[in-house]
Amino acid sequence: MSSRTPARGTTPTPTATAAPPRRARHGLAIAAAVIALVSVAALLAVLLTTMVGARPWAGLVGIAMIGMPLAFLAAVGLVIDAIRGRRSTAGRRGRP
Repeated sequence: MSSRTPARGTTPTPTATAAPPRRARHGLAIAAAVIALVSVAALLAVLLTTMVGARPWAGLVGIAMIGMPLAFLAAVGLVIDAIRGRRSTAGRRGRP
């Protein structure tokens, strides 16, 4: 490990710890989209099965009922995280 400090007026190079939050947000966004698509597909399957007159599988009903709220909560979390990130970035730049 080097004990040298960067010269005055230079910015230190970003470390590997700066990358994971972006990857985590990207992964959460993909997961939310996949969960939402699977939930919509399950809901359509339940509706079509009921239209035919058959009784839908309970697993499809559960996926449709639980998946959409989970995807919505993940999307809300991403929006809140983006707002917090923009506010902290704006604060560092001197903007209100």
